[in-house]
Amino acid sequence: MSGKAQSFPAPKQSGIYFDDFITRNRWEMGAQMPMIHIGMMPPANIYETRESFTIEMVVPGVLPEELQLEMRERALMVTYSPKENTFEPLNEKRIWRQEFRIPAFQRNFDIHPGIVEPESMKWHAENGLVRVVFAKRAEMAGRMLPIVPFSLN
Repeated sequence: MSGKAQSFPAPKQSGIYFDDFITRNRWEMGAQMPMIHIGMMPPANIYETRESFTIEMVVPGVLPEELQLEMRERALMVTYSPKENTFEPLNEKRIWRQEFRIPAFQRNFDIHPGIVEPESMKWHAENGLVRVVFAKRAEMAGRMLPIVPFSLN
């Protein structure tokens, strides 16, 4: 062994030996926490009955009036754009911490016009579930089809 003394970093300097649980500033830690983002595309279920096709999407926290559903050429577009920087009077609402926010999204479903009647689209949104129903064309009604009438983005 050599005559030199070995030096080890102090526990506080290395951060390995001790946790500063008691001395942490919880307020600053909370301000530095990243926001949790819910997935950019809402999950969808598509199912068929003998008379129609239904698309269901889960969009928690989104009000029906905040959604836009429109047909463009051969595609259904479902769009949500949250209101940014809206002013709320101080006595109405104060946000102390916001860890999640529903991000804007746009989901497209290409529709096979030979199977589905695009003009028959009806939709309803309630409790975070959006249901879009398309009637089958008259010649396709009454049977289950081996062809998928939608393609997803």
